[in-house]
Amino acid sequence: MKELKFRRSINQDKSLKNFSVCQESEDKRSVTKIRKSFIYLARHVEQASELNAPEIFIKKCVDNERMVESFRFKVKGLFYLTHNRMLIEVRFCHTLKIGIYWKAKYFSPKKSVVLTK
Repeated sequence: MKELKFRRSINQDKSLKNFSVCQESEDKRSVTKIRKSFIYLARHVEQASELNAPEIFIKKCVDNERMVESFRFKVKGLFYLTHNRMLIEVRFCHTLKIGIYWKAKYFSPKKSVVLTK
């Protein structure tokens, strides 16, 4: 069974846009939940500041008691664009969250099994 949900919200006052996609699937071994979100915050600026490389955060957790594995990947940064001769700074945050809830006897197959599929 697979379930997919889309969500979009826009706040004109704060120039904020948020898009997310949630997916949940279940098979005989596990329940997997995946969430992808994209957040953008735009504002007018007079001049561009120095661009730095985006920040990347990766986190993986394994809870043997609850039989849960989770993974989070997040990228934060900013870019500039022009619209009607105005310079706009856009800050973004993209996130990918994956949660695997293993059923009793199938907790986390060995790496060799996962890599050979």
